[in-house]
Amino acid sequence: QAIAEEPSWRLLWLRELADQMTYAGFAEKAVPLYEEYLDSGTASPEDALRARLGLALALSWTDQLEQSLKEYEALLADDPGNRDAQLGRARVLSWRDRQGPSREAYVEVLAQDPLNAEARRSLGRVQSWRGRQRDAQRQLSEFVAENPDDNEGVFLLAQSQDWMGRPDKAKKTLERHLQNSPDDTRSRELLKDIEFRERPATRVDYQESHQSDQLTIHGISAEQNVFLNDGRTVVGPRYQFYRFNQKKTDVDHINVNRPGLYARHRISDSLQWAGAAFIDLIDVEGARKDREIFTYDTSLTYWPNDLLRFDVGSSRTTFDNLTSLRRGIAANFANFSVDVTPDELTRITGRYNWGDFTDGNVRNWGQAEIERRIWNHPALFVGYQYTGFDFRREFNNGYYNPDTYNSNELIMRTTGLLGERFTYQFDGGYGAEQATPGGQQSIWRAGTSLNYSIFDRLTIGGRYNYFSSATASSGGFERGTTGVNVQFVW
Repeated sequence: QAIAEEPSWRLLWLRELADQMTYAGFAEKAVPLYEEYLDSGTASPEDALRARLGLALALSWTDQLEQSLKEYEALLADDPGNRDAQLGRARVLSWRDRQGPSREAYVEVLAQDPLNAEARRSLGRVQSWRGRQRDAQRQLSEFVAENPDDNEGVFLLAQSQDWMGRPDKAKKTLERHLQNSPDDTRSRELLKDIEFRERPATRVDYQESHQSDQLTIHGISAEQNVFLNDGRTVVGPRYQFYRFNQKKTDVDHINVNRPGLYARHRISDSLQWAGAAFIDLIDVEGARKDREIFTYDTSLTYWPNDLLRFDVGSSRTTFDNLTSLRRGIAANFANFSVDVTPDELTRITGRYNWGDFTDGNVRNWGQAEIERRIWNHPALFVGYQYTGFDFRREFNNGYYNPDTYNSNELIMRTTGLLGERFTYQFDGGYGAEQATPGGQQSIWRAGTSLNYSIFDRLTIGGRYNYFSSATASSGGFERGTTGVNVQFVW
């Protein structure tokens, strides 16, 4: 209004107007005002510095992160000790998902200014975003203890606790804080979100698979989850039904009913147990009596620190082919895996299991995988996977049973959001396998899953996965699987 009444004062008031526009939520309108003010060449060195800092901030708030970063780095080239520019650069690096360089920038600030509140709080946030939840909670707990009224610090601490799988801790942090700061809407919304995720949830899934050996598998499953102990414990019934049909065989179809139970409990920050148990009721067409086979899958997960994860467990399973089901073959497995995450971009995984089959066979199976994120929006991961196994003996009992098998694949996946309610994932792999007997041939796979949240309590999804080792010169094997699901939160 002052500029409208006295246009000659425009340049005098322009930077002040741009500052007010930025902090009033109109940063996109502030950017050209800052640029006009700086281009005028009339500003004093001090005012020009303030305008450049304001421009960099407004650019970051309008998602022009690359331009904002260039402006902050130009300011630091002129004055490496400019604290506002140091903090702004670190913040923009984090928003661009360059968490490693952002962490280094905040550490540099704290080396110069150990009590800087923004750097301490933001370093904890960056560590949380990097998946280093233990370190994040250590830093944020110290910060919140010294600054109990810092709403952002409390929110980040609770968020990190939740992301580590401890919603019970997060709820206590938020409830204690909201007693003293009831107007902290961000913390209140996080508490509501955690409580919502602890409501009972029902999921129903249908899938259909078609294979190159003419086997078709129809499956439907239903599960109900109930959350206890402030989210630390999940229990619920499970039911699965599969119908196997294969043309030109002596058995037209087999039905498998699998009633069961599932449970998971977070024992501590470092330990979690999960398990599922089923009774596989196998109804073979024409057979006098159903087969009843007990199956299960249980595991114990151990996180000694932010770098490593170990999983150890055992399982017993039947197989998805007519011959194995008709003969009642099952296998008991001892399972082990380790995940190493040297940084937020890289994961290295090793898996091994030893299997004892009820037909007297034994299998050793191993897999090594490395994956790295090379793009942020959308998230794009590329990697390599090796799989190998060998059997003690070669039988003809339905399950895949070469003497030895080795495969090498290049893998990729991407995942992201479309709008606020639509999520997607695509993945694929291409490589070669060597089986004895069987020889060498190329293999490839591709899959996609799409989920849409109709409203907060109701989500629907669909997926398709395809695998092929078939080539023009050999029969190989192909399988395509289509699935749909719906989940409702009560």
